[in-house]
Amino acid sequence: MAYFQFDGIKFTQFVRRDGNISPLTWVQYRGEQRDYNREIRLTAMKTIAASFGDDEPKCRYETLPEGHVLKEHICYGRLEIDHINGGGSEERRTKKGSILQRDIAFGRRSVDDLRILCQLHQLWNRK
Repeated sequence: MAYFQFDGIKFTQFVRRDGNISPLTWVQYRGEQRDYNREIRLTAMKTIAASFGDDEPKCRYETLPEGHVLKEHICYGRLEIDHINGGGSEERRTKKGSILQRDIAFGRRSVDDLRILCQLHQLWNRK
């Protein structure tokens, strides 16, 4: 398990899972982790977008049910992964953290039942 060594004033070294010591501070480590997570999220989004024939992720509001009120509104908010047939809450309960995004990015999960929606268009299936 990864941990930080503390000298009483500040964290001085980060010991990685493999036992190697990294001279990163806590802030540097968090910055690297944040960049890595963004990269995984973008890769997962691009994988889903490729299944729709797009080069870049975009809101697929045209997949909303016919005649839905929100279908007429322009996109607003950040892009999110949506389960077309529902079941996202159940998958989130069984898999902790951002494992869904990692599974998609590494090809361990099928993207047939997923789409990308903006926050506004995602509201239609929330209760």
